[in-house]
Amino acid sequence: MSAVVEEPVSQRLASFQSIVERGSQRLLKRVGVAPGMRVLELGCGTGAMTLWLARQVGPKGVVVALDRSIEALTSVSARAAEAGLENIVCQQADLEQGVPALEEVDLVHGRFVLMHLRNPASLLCRLFDAMSPGALLALEEPSISSFRSQADRQLWQFCVDLYRRYCQIQHIDPNYGGRLLNHVSQAGFCVQDDALTFASLSYAQARRYMALSLMASGQRYVDAGLVERGVLDEQIAGLTAESYEARRTTHFHAVAQLTACR
Repeated sequence: MSAVVEEPVSQRLASFQSIVERGSQRLLKRVGVAPGMRVLELGCGTGAMTLWLARQVGPKGVVVALDRSIEALTSVSARAAEAGLENIVCQQADLEQGVPALEEVDLVHGRFVLMHLRNPASLLCRLFDAMSPGALLALEEPSISSFRSQADRQLWQFCVDLYRRYCQIQHIDPNYGGRLLNHVSQAGFCVQDDALTFASLSYAQARRYMALSLMASGQRYVDAGLVERGVLDEQIAGLTAESYEARRTTHFHAVAQLTACR
């Protein structure tokens, strides 16, 4: 991948994390993450939440970070070493095949992970079997068709529509948040809380995120026949043009946040 493509990809990821991370942190604080806990993180990616969790559980706790990408796990390990965190264990795992044998864990967290699986309900059943009674589950999954207001929906519509149609081709469910409660309940967990949350952000931040998303993923949309290159470029130009709406706020699409007990 060229540096020209990598830069928007990494910037989009950083922008996404800045939008949703506060909501994730609030969720995990509500569920009771605390020093000394052993936490399993599903699909850790490059470690946005891993390092935060490691600081919450402290030196007597452990965060086991799972991901199928060796590159992602290498990045997490490097960031952990740079931050002086020695309580992170990185482990490669393909969640399509289930979860590895678990030592006792107090908390399992996953954000925007189950949406990518062909059979997320099966993974939840395997997690239930692997977790000890009393262990906690905290999951976050998107519901991109849900917006707080019609104005929000109209602002995001072009990007959301492209992403939704691309996900359909890739067998990804960007509205999996709407099925999360049923799947967790059917797996046997006792659901404690289930809610849709909407991150608040400025119009300027929203436009920047949408522009970065189109720059990072646009060629894939074009190659898939979902949009013409010229139309995509016009949309990016419009989003990156000078805006006089910087002081206004909008809301990111809904994220389903669920907590449950084994």
